[in-house]
Amino acid sequence: MGNCWYISAMAVLAYREDLLEKIIVTKSYCPQGAYMVRLCKDGYWKIILIDDLFPCDQYDRLMYSKTKRRQLWVPLIEKAAAKLHGCYEALTSGRTVEALSLLTGEPCERIDLQETDTKIPVNEGKIWRKLLYARRSKYLMGTSCGSGSMKNVDQGYYKSQGLVALHAYSLLDVQDVEGNQLVQIRNPWGHESWKGEWCDSSPKWKELSSNSKSKIKTDGNKKGIFWMAFKDFMKFFDSVDICKVRPDWQESRHKGTFPCNSAYPWKFFKLAVVNKTEVDFGLFQKSLRGLKNRNEDLVDLLIVVLEDSDDGKSFKRVVKHSHRALRSFVGCDVELKPGQYTVACLAFKHWKISSNVTVSQELEFNKDFVLTIHSSGLVITEEVDTVSGHFKYLIADTIIQLAIDKGISKNLYPDLKTYSLNWCGEIFVVENNSSKQYSFIECDYTGRSHLLTSRGDFKTLDSIPPKHRQVIAVLSPQDSRHGWSFSRQMKSSLSKDKYLPSNWGAGSRIEHKPLITLQLSGLHDPRPF
Repeated sequence: MGNCWYISAMAVLAYREDLLEKIIVTKSYCPQGAYMVRLCKDGYWKIILIDDLFPCDQYDRLMYSKTKRRQLWVPLIEKAAAKLHGCYEALTSGRTVEALSLLTGEPCERIDLQETDTKIPVNEGKIWRKLLYARRSKYLMGTSCGSGSMKNVDQGYYKSQGLVALHAYSLLDVQDVEGNQLVQIRNPWGHESWKGEWCDSSPKWKELSSNSKSKIKTDGNKKGIFWMAFKDFMKFFDSVDICKVRPDWQESRHKGTFPCNSAYPWKFFKLAVVNKTEVDFGLFQKSLRGLKNRNEDLVDLLIVVLEDSDDGKSFKRVVKHSHRALRSFVGCDVELKPGQYTVACLAFKHWKISSNVTVSQELEFNKDFVLTIHSSGLVITEEVDTVSGHFKYLIADTIIQLAIDKGISKNLYPDLKTYSLNWCGEIFVVENNSSKQYSFIECDYTGRSHLLTSRGDFKTLDSIPPKHRQVIAVLSPQDSRHGWSFSRQMKSSLSKDKYLPSNWGAGSRIEHKPLITLQLSGLHDPRPF
């Protein structure tokens, strides 16, 4: 069974008895063979009741995970994970970051060691400092070998170096030893070890003092444990998953729902911070693991953390945001100074605005989520929604502030500006700075590929009043299995008349095409500033 992603996380967990105590609820042998195990699925803790019957082969040996000395905590937790997801087969294939989150419920972060589609340059110095900090903080770490963004991996070459491509490992230690940057890695299989520099038989060990060698063990190759140089690690491995286990931090979990359009209440979270506090946010949706129909159904998760204005009715700035991604969870961390903040949990891929869809059908498109908040100090959380008072336009105001603070700006006229964010599709906002004239915008995305739009139409016409901003469109990928692309064609003009010109094909006396209905108003209505 291809569950190295899970076993590598278990191998790291084996060093932390305090964390295992939290997972195994039933602490002693049960004569009836009933045990309770606690796991964190999709951001929420669950208690799983299992028996002590395990799949075995014809020789009465355990089929899947096993330990020496016939310890049962490993197959017990594995069986609970299998039951939680439907069957043992559901544990096939995955990433260590998912297993670390499942086992600990703590915030997790992925560090890419290779250049990804975002084309962000890899900073080896920054990565090394992050790994050192994670090790000093006693975080749990896993790593992935020869997969992810690495293309055309020669598995035979990896094998000749003692590595297994497309495989998950445990990252046990990070050390700077007499100027040598070294990492210690464990193959969860318990065999197959690195054969290059700094393996047990490497002459590089002769360069170290006996005092340095005594601080790190070099006798683990036969057990699948080995040291290697950081430069080689960066060459053969594609990512590191970090689980930030901090027992003295506070934790809260909040359930919510992404409605299928803005006609329904959208939940936001207001935070009050009294003292400077570090906060980790995680946003989870139902994963596809264990589902019989695994057609792409993940929505585009996005967390935005904003600092409130003094009156609490608008925003000063975007403090932090996560990636916008079609993943089972995203996260971000930030240090918050004393004040009031708003946390927006957003997704748009699932939007439905057809007039032919009934209310009951619309509700079927809703997507549940869980927001996790881990903090070093006291954070007071209040849930609000877009039904009440001045919160009606929180979705639009959040997207506009995000576009202004983080987007690429472009001036069309002295008084007309656009903001674009090419994150997992595109977010496009137009700003009319004129105090007297309306701005007319025609936006044409008909040249797109594998994208969905929040407007319901890829060609839009809008009249934006003076001193207003408008979210013109939010584009989302159809699924993560296909690449996506778009070209945006634009036409703009200014006028003292608020109605769109008839020669634009808008019809008579209308301000938006398609019309901005109640289903769209919370996101696409022009907003004054």
